[in-house]
Amino acid sequence: MKKNEMKKRFRRYEAVRTFEYETHNKDKELISDMTETEWKEKVIQELSSVDCEEIWFIFHDKDMLPATETSPAIKKGLHVHITVIFANGRYPEPVAEILNTNVSQMNKVGRMAGVMRYMTHTNDGAMNDRKYRYDIEELYAYKRGIRMTEDEKRAAYTEHIVGKEVANETERDFVQETIVQVLNGEVMQKDLRQIFIDEFGMKQGSNLFMDNKRKLYSAVDQYREEFIYRKRTEGRSLVTVYIEGQGNVGKTTLARLMCQYQNKKHGFQKDKYFESSADGKSLTSDPFQNYEFEYSTLLDEFMPEQNLGFTSFNKYFNQTGIVDVASRQNVKPWYSDFCIISKSRPLIQTVNALFKEASIEEQRDPYNVRLQIQRRIPINIVFEKGHITVKKFNVNENRYEIWNEYKGDTKSHEFLTKFLQETNVLIEEVRASFEIADMLDVDLID
Repeated sequence: MKKNEMKKRFRRYEAVRTFEYETHNKDKELISDMTETEWKEKVIQELSSVDCEEIWFIFHDKDMLPATETSPAIKKGLHVHITVIFANGRYPEPVAEILNTNVSQMNKVGRMAGVMRYMTHTNDGAMNDRKYRYDIEELYAYKRGIRMTEDEKRAAYTEHIVGKEVANETERDFVQETIVQVLNGEVMQKDLRQIFIDEFGMKQGSNLFMDNKRKLYSAVDQYREEFIYRKRTEGRSLVTVYIEGQGNVGKTTLARLMCQYQNKKHGFQKDKYFESSADGKSLTSDPFQNYEFEYSTLLDEFMPEQNLGFTSFNKYFNQTGIVDVASRQNVKPWYSDFCIISKSRPLIQTVNALFKEASIEEQRDPYNVRLQIQRRIPINIVFEKGHITVKKFNVNENRYEIWNEYKGDTKSHEFLTKFLQETNVLIEEVRASFEIADMLDVDLID
């Protein structure tokens, strides 16, 4: 993969795995006694279980390195060529992980015809070089986890390599699929042009997007209309989490994982959360400028005393009810049910800063002012190296109390899985307390 592609999502990838690389270390020392047959069986088992729309692969065991002036032609080592198609764009690194390869051995796929022909060595370059021609029967092909029959495989292979003849149908299908994703809230307006570019390339993708822009934006408007109606009738239950920690400990990464987890738990595409970053200095920062009805919001290095002040903070971060937030361009509703404020400074400093923004009359009752602020941030997470402390706000005592502590490798899969699952229980407990209070029409402070 090219360096500038590492932070982009693509639906289609090609990759290579080699027997030599997986059975030897970088010093070419044997690290596995697998035979070539055993390795093939392992690869088939792994690739056939990949969760995707389609995956194609073929073992090349008859390739030859051409002869040179000093050496004869020699047989290349056993390797497998892979082409995978996902329903939605994915980042390269997670794809490399599930394919059990390295990003250096991967490329995005622009047009399917070229990669499909190369797998069987029927492309012009391979034929000109007189490379061994593989038969379609040697291809492994799976669609949504089910192996294709020989007839299905040949038909699908032909469809992929025809290219131009099926281009219009492919484009129409992609537009319709994207419209459905927009209506389901899986694709946001700001991402629309890019997903067309990712699928078809800059020129074709941009033109196709512009040709269908009216229909796509109409779908965006319809989604917003339905979303607004649902939120205004059902209301919201905003849970705000404050994550504090020194720089480079991983608090922003943790915040993003929590947003993704909450999105997935509540039926939204995990990567479609709203993130606003600030330098912490600008008084004119507009944190909600690009908000587009996302379920989760991440406010990184957010300075509420500068961006909002005491009164607006209380209004915006009230747990129930719909709120309109002021943006530089217009006033827009903020519907998120989950929000994270990620900050280097401790929560107490943020509370103190907001306290100073209260009126002189309000400050005469400091207990109540701090209560109003802190009850809107019911969960406080303190992130230190190898140690995470989760605190829950006790409204009756007007203070934060330790709910749980986690120690270990904060980057490990096991640690993060346990943390996300258990904190989700706390988040839902907090949300339930809002709903009970609303149902009884009482304030839990009383």
